[in-house]
Amino acid sequence: MEADPGVYPLYHDDFRLLNGKLLEHYGCTEEMRRAIGISPEIIDLQEVKTKEVIEFVPHVFGDMNYEKQVLDEPLNVFSFIQIEGYIETSVNIGVMILQHI
Repeated sequence: MEADPGVYPLYHDDFRLLNGKLLEHYGCTEEMRRAIGISPEIIDLQEVKTKEVIEFVPHVFGDMNYEKQVLDEPLNVFSFIQIEGYIETSVNIGVMILQHI
């Protein structure tokens, strides 16, 4: 079953808005800039190659530049609390798996 092409822009817009909302919510903009900017060693994965990561980094920095008014714009498809819950649940599951290993 394919997604309604009319819904795609709404999802895309939510993720555009979430860039600023999440950076502000977690207060980690400068920490993220520093971490990405130090050029850590990048290894090829099956799904993503080093070259693709290097080409993607400028887009990440671009997404970190947002107008402050986007923080007040409502999301179209998701609620912020849904996204926050998804992120925090994912982190908790990841931590539990790593502790088990």
